[in-house]
Amino acid sequence: MSYAELKIVEENGDVVGYKKYKNSHGGAAFIWTQLYDKYLKDHNISHDSWLFGGDKLWKLSSDKSVPYFARKVLASTYDQVIIKRENLFDLVESFEKFLEVFSSSKNIVCHLFNWIEDIREIYKDNFCQGIAFYQMSVGQDPWWVYDNEDEGRPYNLEKDEGHWFLFDEIEE
Repeated sequence: MSYAELKIVEENGDVVGYKKYKNSHGGAAFIWTQLYDKYLKDHNISHDSWLFGGDKLWKLSSDKSVPYFARKVLASTYDQVIIKRENLFDLVESFEKFLEVFSSSKNIVCHLFNWIEDIREIYKDNFCQGIAFYQMSVGQDPWWVYDNEDEGRPYNLEKDEGHWFLFDEIEE
């Protein structure tokens, strides 16, 4: 079964796995579905979804008509994004607000409840620079680097390029 994974950024800059959540559709796909259905869905088209309108969906993170909390939650699903330790509670508050506005049915898998608890626990343990997500295990893990033809290694914020920081980029 697919999974989503919460990662931590260790003090040395390595991005490593913290916890896996069965069924990757409870993470990014849940968020994308909620936002697409509210802001972009054409209800006259029976099969209209983010699967066919992804480009429009990604642009919502910079659309000021979308509430700031929702734009942060959406951007947290993007590739190579890091949430710094000092922004963890802001992300948790955004997840909580997202769940208030886009309530989750018990029949739909949603990892946000667990992420809220786990991010609070990560912060309390005081052992990381921040967090990241590997949203869909069906693709290549962006936080695992293959140098030459070795077995690979964790992505490192000091050595590798391509990451960005959520709260440095998303404007209120």
